[in-house]
Amino acid sequence: MFNILLVDDDALVLKSVSRALNFIYYVATAYSVTEAETLLAGASPFRVVVTDIRMPGDDGFKLLERCGPKYPDTRFIVLSGCQDVATVRRIEASPYVFRFLQKPASVSDIATAMIDARRSLGLDEDPTPAFEVTGSISY
Repeated sequence: MFNILLVDDDALVLKSVSRALNFIYYVATAYSVTEAETLLAGASPFRVVVTDIRMPGDDGFKLLERCGPKYPDTRFIVLSGCQDVATVRRIEASPYVFRFLQKPASVSDIATAMIDARRSLGLDEDPTPAFEVTGSISY
């Protein structure tokens, strides 16, 4: 099973993105960096972590800095509404960020990021169902 961890302080974002992905993947959710770190340290490896950057307490950058080196076989995707140039540059410069997606991201963009992450991990089989993945995620 291909496990994905979604990290965001916004319950609506977690629910919407989870709903878009859980028809193919096992999806776990965390409302904070602390909760995400606990889940990542558990028995089931997460192949992809999708995280927001701006969250109360520790932010997504802390998650990347602390967990990126610990989990080199995990792909970290940032899904954030950050628009200021300095933050976007910092996201794009991080050696741990596999992909950066702006909120609101389309279902197609998120599905493509998952497929690309699978391929980068050497998992070439395409889990996408026979129908076309389209639509948008409502936050």
